[in-house]
Amino acid sequence: MHQEGSFFFRHDPGGWELDDITVYHGMTQLITNGGFETGDLTGWTYSGSCNWYSGTAKSGSSYAHTGSYYYYDRCADYGDKIQQTFPTVVGDIYVISFWLSNYDCCGTTEIATVTVG
Repeated sequence: MHQEGSFFFRHDPGGWELDDITVYHGMTQLITNGGFETGDLTGWTYSGSCNWYSGTAKSGSSYAHTGSYYYYDRCADYGDKIQQTFPTVVGDIYVISFWLSNYDCCGTTEIATVTVG
């Protein structure tokens, strides 16, 4: 039986960087553009109410875990999120990994929710 899984990130109220998202089903990578190396959000759905300097792929070695690009979000006091949906099979095993950096040092909470099936 096929279902859909989703990969969802949200961080309130500070900034964050995200890179190297992978979801493997066996040897098959299910995430498109998980390293944001296309230089944009190809494969991802962005939503949020912050209109300044958020929800974008950005280049630079400061926050890129590998490669040249990473997801950059500095929205404060509003919830920005990116999401990607992929096919899943009930009962199968998936290996999920990502690199997440909290821009703020103290007092914020990151929420990373992965739903499969």
